Amino acid sequence: MTPPIWELPLGAAENFWTAELRREQLPDIVRGSEYPLAPLSAADIPNLSPRRGTTTAIWRAFNAQSRSPLPQVIVGDEQTLEDLFAWSASYMRGIGPLTVHTRIITPTRLRHAMRIQPEGLWWRLASGAVGLIIGEVLMHARRPLPLTEISLAACRGTLSFVLMRAAALGATREELAEVTDLWQLLRSHTGQATTVVPSIAIAQVALTVASVALEPNREPPADERNQWFRSFLARGGDSVIGQIANVFGSSVAELVGEPFSALTPEERVRFLDEFAPRLLTQPARTHIEKALAVALIAYLCRPGFAQQATLLAPYSTGLPDCMLWLGALQAAAPFTETLASSDGLGWRLARDLFEADDVFSAPRCDIALPELLVLLRGKSSAKSIKSLNRTRLEVELIPGVSAFVRSLQADVSDQVELPLAPQSNEAVLPQSQDKLNSISDELLSDAKKAMAALSRFIHNARIDPGDEPGARSKRRR
Repeated sequence: MTPPIWELPLGAAENFWTAELRREQLPDIVRGSEYPLAPLSAADIPNLSPRRGTTTAIWRAFNAQSRSPLPQVIVGDEQTLEDLFAWSASYMRGIGPLTVHTRIITPTRLRHAMRIQPEGLWWRLASGAVGLIIGEVLMHARRPLPLTEISLAACRGTLSFVLMRAAALGATREELAEVTDLWQLLRSHTGQATTVVPSIAIAQVALTVASVALEPNREPPADERNQWFRSFLARGGDSVIGQIANVFGSSVAELVGEPFSALTPEERVRFLDEFAPRLLTQPARTHIEKALAVALIAYLCRPGFAQQATLLAPYSTGLPDCMLWLGALQAAAPFTETLASSDGLGWRLARDLFEADDVFSAPRCDIALPELLVLLRGKSSAKSIKSLNRTRLEVELIPGVSAFVRSLQADVSDQVELPLAPQSNEAVLPQSQDKLNSISDELLSDAKKAMAALSRFIHNARIDPGDEPGARSKRRR
């Protein structure tokens, strides 16, 4: 008998259905009530603009009968969506955060999510992006940390990961700046620790890496860090060291007696030890220029991200963002070396960075940032997000881009509040003391029964004669 040949309907992914919804209709939709649906072409989706106070629901399904209970995407303006989040938390109990099940976004976010990702970006961005993310973890560690001890969760919590993920999805410069603001907003509202350097400094390094990959032919901004970075990637280290020496003055220039590439590894390390202290004393240069210059010398001392980070560690206290630049400079190394430098962590990071995203697929986050912010405003926020991971949350900032944060539920007790102790040292009044010491008759009866049962158990307990010391000694004879 010939086995059956299984086929997938080729047009299933291209059929879309839409309905205009008010928030009150959402429970009826989940229960399967009938409501008018209309077919929708993929070309018309980016042009959707729901009326204020209403939302547009979109399903992708083979036919209207095959659609899921909840739509894959709900589109509306910000005020309408905030109202939907607050209403669902009160009247749709048991379903959890809505953004766990469906993407709830503005029309602008939907248009950005449906654009085509840049071609060949994996090969151009992977090495520098992974290096930058690991460099940020090293910066926050504030101590020499073997790359093999860095976890994927630590990397996923960095601003660098969020920005490089957005860049991999084709975000523009303006969108990267917006993602930075959203990341800061998430951190501040969930009580996360502050970054070692301001987030704007991290974003500047990330923007430099992204601009080289996204806009290789665009004229870079007229600042030293972009010129040095691009010059290093294009022409190598000798030309850039000459530029750095000219910028930092004669006290540094006199150290460069011959091409840096002609020095032995020991001479290069000696150059770094002499160069860094002189560089730090230059008051006229910016902090970013100093960090990039020191990181560049450390990179040129010897190959290998781990060895370069060890050489740079003594200077990371005064210039913590030099670790960021060292990671970014890995863009000059083959991606196979950078991704393999941390015992496979780099490859897992690249997998997450360049994973294809479909706005109509099920969200992989615990909650989206707009809904989380709404839930945190109310007194019942702890109950609304109790179903989330109690140790770590994955929060989606924009479609396809999410960040890891420590869960705000980790230290939340089931008891909302505890009574405070009285501020005065006065004795408690007799009637208040009697009230504190009193217990109900039912509780007293249960306590008496428990004590009686325990007394009978102790009274009836007997030691096995075989376990007595005398019995064991008799058996030995």
